[in-house]
Amino acid sequence: MKKPTITKLKKMLDKEYSIYIRNRDNGICFTCGKQDDIKKMQNGHYESRIYLNTRWNDENNHCQCKTCNIFKKGNYPKYATQLEKMYGYGILQKLELLASQEFVLTREWLLEKIEYYKNINEKK
Repeated sequence: MKKPTITKLKKMLDKEYSIYIRNRDNGICFTCGKQDDIKKMQNGHYESRIYLNTRWNDENNHCQCKTCNIFKKGNYPKYATQLEKMYGYGILQKLELLASQEFVLTREWLLEKIEYYKNINEKK
């Protein structure tokens, strides 16, 4: 059987990680406070998903409603305020620095993380 590509594995991890984040945050939007079924909510990123170092970082990812994540393009002013309330002053700089650092994905790392988050999600 053909091994899944790195791209496919990233998508699989994105799916499991998104479920994990939405469950972790109990379906409550990080930026506006709206609560809904986790299936209707999204995983919002402060630093863009293009940065692999923060793509699956718990401090960079929080549950968001579609309005905040899509229509308000992440609602960044409120997201930044909430991050500093939750993690303290300096979190924005920490995430920015982390996002700028190189991260090399391996098949093994992705498979390990997929399994890890799958196991957490199955317990919910």
